Amino acid sequence: MGRWEASGGQGETFLQKSFPLDPLQKTLSRFAPALPNGDKSANTPYMKLTRPVSWIKAARKDFETFPLDVQSDILSALTMVADGVTPGVAKPLKGLDGGVFELALRHRGDAFRAVYALKIDSDIWVLHAFQKKSKHGIKTPLSEINLIRERLRRLQEALR
Repeated sequence: MGRWEASGGQGETFLQKSFPLDPLQKTLSRFAPALPNGDKSANTPYMKLTRPVSWIKAARKDFETFPLDVQSDILSALTMVADGVTPGVAKPLKGLDGGVFELALRHRGDAFRAVYALKIDSDIWVLHAFQKKSKHGIKTPLSEINLIRERLRRLQEALR
């Protein structure tokens, strides 16, 4: 783990064990000469860049009516998205511009959805949350798509 080195002064010699720096110390020591005014901290490559998740108020209100297990799963998936990872339950929402995704979850025979947008702002915006009750297979009902389009348009206008 370490190595023995001879050191000493004024005619004395003794052995001391030197240990290699851990990776974080090596990284920080690499930045040390560039830090101004003797600062002792620096951004390191080990830090995660997490995007904030913002909600449209109506989407949050609808989301809070979901069963707690579903809420937990959706929040976990949104955390993954914020960390830059695409969860397995996310898929692009057809019929809208790129950057709009749907989290699709099943719970006790029911289908729950949360729709979020990535390309509006630096935040991840949750536009809509709903329990799917479509009688036409897996397709998202047109009324839900139209509501998502409207919320997306209004959000883009508000953020200009």
